[in-house]
Amino acid sequence: MKQELLNEIVNAAAKHLGCEPDEITIAHVMETHKPCDHEWNNGGCNPEYCEKCGISFMRYAFTEMP
Repeated sequence: MKQELLNEIVNAAAKHLGCEPDEITIAHVMETHKPCDHEWNNGGCNPEYCEKCGISFMRYAFTEMP
């Protein structure tokens, strides 16, 4: 099912761009995850990882922090 849908998308894109389907670059699309209300507790010290989802505090700081 997923491969058939991907083939349809690639064929439509190739037709729109005026090229062959094998000339199209395909990117891997990942499913999104539900937002986490992070728990940053490391025994009263600086937090390193979220206790719920495992994301590092540095990754959070650079990608999700408002």
